[in-house]
Order: sequence, then C-alpha cells, then structure tokens
Amino acid sequence: TSPGTYSLVFETEEIEAFFAPNLLAGIIYISIENFTSQQLRININVQMEEIFPGMSAFYFILIVAAIIGVVGSLTTYRVVQQARIPKFVKKVRKVKGSIKSKKTISESLVTKTKDQMMVKLYGDDWKELELSLENTLGIVDLKLKPTPLKAKKSKMGGDRD
Repeated sequence: TSPGTYSLVFETEEIEAFFAPNLLAGIIYISIENFTSQQLRININVQMEEIFPGMSAFYFILIVAAIIGVVGSLTTYRVVQQARIPKFVKKVRKVKGSIKSKKTISESLVTKTKDQMMVKLYGDDWKELELSLENTLGIVDLKLKPTPLKAKKSKMGGDRD
C-alpha cells in the first residue's frame, strides 16, 4: 500500500524438474492509488538440477547407465564365449603359443592321448573283468620331460648337428 520496491521469494523445491525443465506462468496484479490497475505476466523457469555446469543429473545418470550397460554386456559376452571353449582346446592353444615363442612346454600343458583318456574312463571296468586295458591298447606309462625348443649354437656361430 505504500510506494517502493516489493520482492517476492517463490520456492521451487517442491516443483518436479528432474526429467525435464518446468515452466510456471503467472500474473501479477498491481493496483495504484488512483484506482488504476495493471497486469504483469511472469514466467518462472525451473531448471533441472546440474551436477556439472551444463550437465543435468538426469542425463548424467542416463549416460553412465548406458556406458555401464555396454561394458557389462561386452564383458559378459567375452566371458561366456571363453567358457564355452573346452579346456583341451585352451591347452592346445597354449602349447601352440609356447611352440611359436620357442619356450619350454610345461608338464601341466601336456594333454592326454585318446588311449590314455579311455584307460582313465574304462580302466576300472576292465580290471573288474580281470583284463588290462593298458596292455590291450599298448600303452606304456611314460612321463614326458619338458625339453627346450631353442637350438644350441656352436662356438663357430652356426647350428650344431
């Protein structure tokens, strides 16, 4: 009712602006002493909460979730792909890599032959029949010693025969 500058504080905490900005429209009615009135239209723009300047929390969460989803799916795909490869094939690949790099082949990488696997699976059954599957297949239990694949050099610089 007296002349001067008036201010109004409008709280926007209860207005939901997480997913998108929210625009509020309003009208201010001003009545002056000589019974004249005036209307002012105002717009209040409630912005989304920003984690970083220019990056709203909603879009930040979406981007992080998308990155985690892509990395997780690629990791899962790779783990499942590796789990489907039989251990025998994995051992053969390691032996192949050892041969190419000219390293010694450890005894843990040596795989059993088909006959040795048959003895392991059916040897007890044959023993119950008082038969020897090892003798039938001609298997001699030999321990393989790892040998280096590097060729020895002579003092002259060439390969030794």
